[in-house]
Amino acid sequence: MPARAHRLTVDDVRHMRVDESPRIELVDGELFVSPTPSRRHERVRMRLVVALVHYLEPLGLISSLVAGPGELTWGTDDTYVEPDLWVIDRTEADTSEWTDVRTVPLIVEVISPSSRRRDRVIKRALYQRHRVGTYWVLDPERRTASESRLGDDTLQDVDAVLEWRAFEGAPLFSFPVADLFRETAVAGPEPGA
Repeated sequence: MPARAHRLTVDDVRHMRVDESPRIELVDGELFVSPTPSRRHERVRMRLVVALVHYLEPLGLISSLVAGPGELTWGTDDTYVEPDLWVIDRTEADTSEWTDVRTVPLIVEVISPSSRRRDRVIKRALYQRHRVGTYWVLDPERRTASESRLGDDTLQDVDAVLEWRAFEGAPLFSFPVADLFRETAVAGPEPGA
């Protein structure tokens, strides 16, 4: 008889966390460990963070943006994810505990080869189950963007522009996909100067 796998809890994951550890996540009791993000990953993520700050600030929603470590559990004991960036619903923006967050209108994952299946399949299903309004999957290696809206069965490719509204009646946020993946030249002193 095969041994039954031990299902982990959010408390188990919290006790595993140490400084400078790779990302540790839990989906339905299954543990996932990811390496430290690449520089390319972080460039893509930060471009979108800056654009979302400029969009959310005039709406008074800057406190809704989570662009760093933040645990999303939906109050369950078997799910603990740390999306690359996400927006908490404006009605919950001042929630003081991560475990109290229930409504998330936007989640963005910048994927790596090691997380491609997890982010495109497992997490998409998780986010649909928890009624995430819009889920963007950005792939810096393939230079592609995909999205899933609440109720979608699959991810859809986004060729030109990512679009999203913070709430009904809010202005449209739009960001050209090509701008996410452009290479950045760094100016410096001339050699020998």
